[in-house]
Amino acid sequence: MKTFYFCLKCVFFPAAGLALLLGVLIFSVPSPLPDAVAWPVSPALLDKNGELFHTRLSVVEEYCLPIPLSRMGKWLPIVALEVEDKRFFYHFGLDVFALARAVWQNLQSGSVVSGASTITSQTIRLTYPRERSLKNKALEFAQAIKLEWELPKKKILELYLNRAPFGGPVRGVEAAARSYFGKRAEELSLAESAMLIGMLRGPSLYRPDKNPDLILKRRNAILDRLHEQGIAAKQDFDMARLEELPKRRSAIPQQFRTYADFTLRNLPAGYWHQGTSPVMTTLDPFLQNMLGRQLNDSLVAFPASVTAAGGIMDNASGALLAYVGNARFNPQIQAQWMDCGNAPRSPGSLLKPFVYLLAMEQGNLVPASMLADTPLSFAGMAPRNYDRKYRGPVSAEFALANSLNAPAVRVLRRAGNEAVMQFLRNLGFSLLTKPARHYGDSLTLGGCEITLTQAMQAFSSLANLGIYRPLTSILSQIGDNRLGEQRLFSAPAAFLIAESLRDTGRMAPVLREAFNEQGRTVAFKTGTSYGLRDAWTAAYTPKHTVVVWIGDPEGIPHPALTGLPIAAPLALRLIRDISYNKNSAWYTPPSGVEQYTACSFSGAPATPSCPTRKQAWRIHSVSRTTPCSIHRMHGSTLQSLLPPELESYMNAPATSVARKEWIDITMPQPGTRFYITPHAEQQRIALTCEGAQGKVYWFVNQEFFGVQKNRTSLLWPLKPGTFRISLVDEHGNTAFTTCSVIDVLAKEPLPLQLDPF
Repeated sequence: MKTFYFCLKCVFFPAAGLALLLGVLIFSVPSPLPDAVAWPVSPALLDKNGELFHTRLSVVEEYCLPIPLSRMGKWLPIVALEVEDKRFFYHFGLDVFALARAVWQNLQSGSVVSGASTITSQTIRLTYPRERSLKNKALEFAQAIKLEWELPKKKILELYLNRAPFGGPVRGVEAAARSYFGKRAEELSLAESAMLIGMLRGPSLYRPDKNPDLILKRRNAILDRLHEQGIAAKQDFDMARLEELPKRRSAIPQQFRTYADFTLRNLPAGYWHQGTSPVMTTLDPFLQNMLGRQLNDSLVAFPASVTAAGGIMDNASGALLAYVGNARFNPQIQAQWMDCGNAPRSPGSLLKPFVYLLAMEQGNLVPASMLADTPLSFAGMAPRNYDRKYRGPVSAEFALANSLNAPAVRVLRRAGNEAVMQFLRNLGFSLLTKPARHYGDSLTLGGCEITLTQAMQAFSSLANLGIYRPLTSILSQIGDNRLGEQRLFSAPAAFLIAESLRDTGRMAPVLREAFNEQGRTVAFKTGTSYGLRDAWTAAYTPKHTVVVWIGDPEGIPHPALTGLPIAAPLALRLIRDISYNKNSAWYTPPSGVEQYTACSFSGAPATPSCPTRKQAWRIHSVSRTTPCSIHRMHGSTLQSLLPPELESYMNAPATSVARKEWIDITMPQPGTRFYITPHAEQQRIALTCEGAQGKVYWFVNQEFFGVQKNRTSLLWPLKPGTFRISLVDEHGNTAFTTCSVIDVLAKEPLPLQLDPF
């Protein structure tokens, strides 16, 4: 009898007291729901295919990657239920049978050996860490019961597996699977799942990289239990027992740092404090890897201080498909931590298309309009072109495509500095914060600052024929982009700019051939900042926009930093390698543009006096094109009346600065290959040049070949080999080029190794 009363005292009364306390607490404690479903998680980004590519520590310095229960694979939930709470789906948050067993076991041992925890109560404990006591245990059970009222069982199991610790800075099964096995949770085998669930008894104690023998024993015990219960078939059990433990930790993905920075900057503050799932981005892994590889290849010949940045954008959606802010990114080195794609840089001539576009929208210009590429004074200086030459009368489209400076300043003045400034700000160039008078005429020559991402956004609007769609890397924002799109300028004006920039004469021959073979057209604009500090190219098709930049993050000049020879081939190779739809390879002329017969020289509508004519584009009812006033008949004589800025240039003496200051060898072009036809007579080519003064002395492989007088042809006989052809004129000006001559019946000669000139 005494034993009975003792048991009643030790079992019934504590249980009754706990039940009474539970009853009071259930109705008095607040709901745990808001806190149970919100906790700090890792910033995590998925590419457009749903693959994780970048993860960072949460605000509590843990890796935690919550996923739905449906993506936890076959074995993890099954093993968790068997080991942690086999009656989970049959209790209400408190397992009465487990509680009774725990009380009895504790009485027998004289200490706490079992706490009768359920998965639900453990979820509460993870939400509210407390000291262990009878009161706190009762509070935990009360909140567990309340949580069961408010959430489905599967959701509670999902919360538990996403919040459970797995040793070190790892929380949740997804982060654990990637950290210990280098794979997703849904890919885990039976043995791998048993190991992870086995770690829950003591996450630090059972780490395989710390105590492999201990966790192996624990894992195998779980496998034995699963086999005994008929949960694991013998074949699965036998294979699982043979699996080895992971020998080392795997790296959780942390790729594409600057793309991740761009994306994370555009998420709301506190976004990763809410138990949020990874964010699906617009990143195309193929294009991202291609961009990184091409940028790195472009830097081979540069010192380590020079880096590159670039981005690829889908015009129709505004999606950022690929972005590298710094090809040499290394946060451990001060000079290489910067995201150069988000840093202010001088654009050089990159903004010229928008100046020309505004002038065309105003009706002040058409692509065929004649502009003067002649000396022009502004702010006490005269803008000169990169090659230090003036070309006299040129068309607007030629001046734009070839980045001529004096014509660009004249176009800026036609459009109006204030109007251009406001237009650029509307395009997203937010760093233009000072009044227009501060920039003056240098606004169109690079006397301001922009970022690569701003340039990408603006050129994408140009590629969309005037439609602005915000640049985004978050897939869920694409729909908002299309709803929020707006027209910033007219389609006809954008089309005229695209036609002006699609000139393939600026391309390297190999790229020109590649685009011709593809039947593809691309528009591109280069930019070189003052002092050779920044080399830019923006290239676009109706589908994609690519912008690249090469330079020193600290703004130190480098003699090779020029847009056309350095940045343009890089951007064009990227465009070339992006897949495309042949049906949308180029633009169909939009409504509002029309063709007219223009004077080949002035670009104005031709009159009967114009000696030659061509077909040109203009904007209907907008372009103010008066008939050509340059050509007129005086009796039977054709007269040409040039505007003052051209008249003075044409009459300038030969020694004027307005004349060409460099010599160009026009034949042979650098890198040209000539082929000798078998059994033919001696083949020859004419050696020609531009810009030379007086007699020209020619040399082949540093041996004198001949002298050219009065521009008479000088014929050079072809023979197999590789050659360096150079010249010097009477004023000491020099130039050189290289070429090769190939006998089609013989082996191709090796390239000639030349010393730097």
